[in-house]
Amino acid sequence: MALCGCPTWPGGNLFTRTLSDIVSKEDFVLDSEYLVTLLVIVPKPNYSQWQKTYESLSDMVVPRSTKLITEDKEGGLFTVTLFRKVIEDFKSKARENKFTVREFYYDEKEIKREREEMARLLSDKKQQYRQNGNG
Repeated sequence: MALCGCPTWPGGNLFTRTLSDIVSKEDFVLDSEYLVTLLVIVPKPNYSQWQKTYESLSDMVVPRSTKLITEDKEGGLFTVTLFRKVIEDFKSKARENKFTVREFYYDEKEIKREREEMARLLSDKKQQYRQNGNG
């Protein structure tokens, strides 16, 4: 299996890479009946537009709830917290403004499983490399 062909390989861009090694529990509102934290990819040239407009993209966005988590050469991954009932409206308005909501739900068990799988793949790759006489 070619690791670089894996869509969640850590080296990809913010649209395709795994986020489990980037985000932390503290980045999310968890266990809330009404609130949810979304991850939004914002192109670098649009950072100031994001800061000025994210609160008004939909009703019920929590003021000052955005935070830049990481960035790559094309853009940044921001959090935003809002009420669950406006998720679809927010996603639609975000798309209109060239902001991309990245589907991701923080689940500690799933993240632990994904990290273990990535460690296993890296270990297998190193072992395969050694067996081919390269190490």
